[in-house]
Amino acid sequence: MLRRIVLFLLIPAISYSAQLCVYRVKKGDTLLKIAKRYGVSKTRLLRLNRGNIRNPNVLVVGQRIFVPCKRGEIPNFCVYKVKKGETLIMLARRFGLSLEFIKRVNGITNPSRIRVGMPLRVPCEKLVEWKIKRKIKPYDSKGILGEKFKLKGMWFYNPLKRATIAVKIAERIDIPVKRGNYIYATYNGVVIYASSTINGLSSLVIIKHPGGLYSIYAGENLVWKVREGMRVKRGAFIGFAKADTLLHFEIRHGEKPLNPEKYMIVESKKTGRE
Repeated sequence: MLRRIVLFLLIPAISYSAQLCVYRVKKGDTLLKIAKRYGVSKTRLLRLNRGNIRNPNVLVVGQRIFVPCKRGEIPNFCVYKVKKGETLIMLARRFGLSLEFIKRVNGITNPSRIRVGMPLRVPCEKLVEWKIKRKIKPYDSKGILGEKFKLKGMWFYNPLKRATIAVKIAERIDIPVKRGNYIYATYNGVVIYASSTINGLSSLVIIKHPGGLYSIYAGENLVWKVREGMRVKRGAFIGFAKADTLLHFEIRHGEKPLNPEKYMIVESKKTGRE
């Protein structure tokens, strides 16, 4: 039986005015430009990033800095629940984050006082990327994902809008896509994370749906045409494949990933190794 590698909860909508969001530095960005973009002073931005920005005059493309969430903006964090035996230093190393970063975003002053089950805010891609990058063999089952499927009383679309071959691996399915294939939102929702520059995975989109459901789309050579905070309709175009690749697709209900065999037609079980 395959191990569950990581669980996460999407952070609920809470007091955005007091909520920090993570901004990824882009080419040409300066601290002053970013401060103006978010309507704050450079001094306040530095205060928010105390211990996170070492040199305010040198920003690196892809660097994560804290910014105040704009009004109505959905915080781009997910929550990881601390497990037995884990320490904050161990988790910071596992997710590739500095100890100062993880302390700051979680308001932790004493890193030794974390407990089992304690929720920690972590950038979404750090959790999902870590899960998807793991090589799990053999695959659970092979089958077909239909044009649409029903979950929690709602009809979802196949992200390719047509019946496709799919392979179940742990709690996700991998769908072969050809160069130029469009990818569509499986159901109405809000994009809470969108990135085309995740190290080792290249891309990731997370959409929050009604009823506590979330859909995850990831893979290499995928280009996304949506941004965080954007509302999308079921079947809306969200991206395309720029080369033949695999679309990693997963649906979660809260922190629990749904078994793909609940919404795909299983044709065969894998017994050997790939």
